Amino acid sequence: MAAQNLAVKLCGILQTQTDEEVTAKEWRLIGQEQDGSQMLTWTSSQRNNTYFHIGVYINKTKSLSILHTFDKKLNIIQASVNASQSLLVYVVKLLPTDNENIEEPLYVPYLLSLLFDKENVPLQIEEPSSKQLMVQYIYGKSHKYSPGVRDDRFLLLRHLQYIKIYRTTMLCNDQYGGTEEWSFNGELPVPEVIVNVFSWAQWDCINQVLYYIHYRQPVLSYAEGEEVKSPCEASPVLSALQFHTDLPHETVVSIKLV
Repeated sequence: MAAQNLAVKLCGILQTQTDEEVTAKEWRLIGQEQDGSQMLTWTSSQRNNTYFHIGVYINKTKSLSILHTFDKKLNIIQASVNASQSLLVYVVKLLPTDNENIEEPLYVPYLLSLLFDKENVPLQIEEPSSKQLMVQYIYGKSHKYSPGVRDDRFLLLRHLQYIKIYRTTMLCNDQYGGTEEWSFNGELPVPEVIVNVFSWAQWDCINQVLYYIHYRQPVLSYAEGEEVKSPCEASPVLSALQFHTDLPHETVVSIKLV
């Protein structure tokens, strides 16, 4: 019942934005940001046409903004937007029933510029993966760069394999009437790998902390004259990376689980 009431509420918000009748359905929650805003997808019918949208609902203002409208329905399972709502990252899950050329589900990450003066063509970040993917923007405006540069960062997690940090640098071209005009050239520098091989991960969007479980070989020390034994099995370790605005990320938790 709560989900139905929320859907009715969101439909009402959309209706206030147009004079035409709007029918919205198939709502899906696909992410959450540090300020509590929620990433959503839905389909709508208008003038006998069906549209697929991705947007953000801001709890504080009770407002719903459409970030982008796609010309076809996509199976977007997770997404994140930067603090200025100018760049969007999302993951599409491809199923064998959707594409005869694939034999198992594949996950494909994309980056999409939301700037008004661009064509807004999705940029595929990495090759399709049979391992589940997640993308997440890190919030916090950096002051290390000049006022005309915005250096946003997002995480890309490939299950069981690695966690990377990508940077999406935007430049301020000019200002008109006090309004900044930003540009993004679509280029992604080589990402930084911050975790190699992990078995589980969870993003804390409020505190900007990444928790993950990985396996670590024990550190062995031997007294003089002792027989060197075979290495022990690796044990699971729960670690947490804290992300800051200007400082490098740091490990704040490292707990052996066994």
